[in-house]
Amino acid sequence: MVRFIYFILFFLIGSIPFGWIIYKLTEKKDIRKEGSGNIGAANVYRLKGKFYGVLVLLLDASKGVISLILSKYLFRDQLFWALSAFFVVSGHIFSPFLSFKGGKGVATSMGALAILSFKTFIIAIFPVLAILFSTRIVSISSLTFSILYPILFILLEKSLTNSIPIFLISLLIFARHKENIVRIIEKRERRIEI
Repeated sequence: MVRFIYFILFFLIGSIPFGWIIYKLTEKKDIRKEGSGNIGAANVYRLKGKFYGVLVLLLDASKGVISLILSKYLFRDQLFWALSAFFVVSGHIFSPFLSFKGGKGVATSMGALAILSFKTFIIAIFPVLAILFSTRIVSISSLTFSILYPILFILLEKSLTNSIPIFLISLLIFARHKENIVRIIEKRERRIEI
C-alpha cells in the first residue's frame, strides 16, 4: 500500500506540464494549439527557440531524475525503481492537469532511466546523439533511445522481470509517436536547427 502511494506521487510529479506552463506564461497561449500541438521540448524549441526548448527539456527530465532519486532512497528494490520510472513517465504522457493528454514522455523517461541504470543510459545515449546531429530529426533519435535502452538494460542488468516496466515505457513512447512514424516513413518529418 505504501509503495502504491509513492507510485501515485511519482505519477503526479510526472504530470506537471512544464512546456504548457512556460508557453502560457510567456506567450499567453495554449501550446497545444501551436506548432505540432505537443507540450514537449521539441515543440517549445521550434516555437520559442533554444533557450526555452532546452529549459523545458531539463525541467521534463528533472521530473524523472527527482522521482528515481527518491525511489532509490526509499527502497533497495530495482523492480520498484523501474515501476517508479514507468509511473513518472505515464504521468507526463497522461497528465491529469491537461485532461490526461500530455507529452510524449521522452525527456522524462531519459531523466528517469539515467538514474535507474546510468551505465545503460551512457551506452544508449551516444548513438542517439549521433542520429540526432546527423538527421536533425528529434523523433528518430527518441525512438532509437526507446529501442536501445530496454535491450541494453536486459543485457547489462540481466533481469527480465525488472525490464518489463521499461519495455512498457517504450511502448507508450512509440504509441505517442505514431504520427511521427507515419511522417518518417513518408519523409515528411520536421527537422530542427541545431
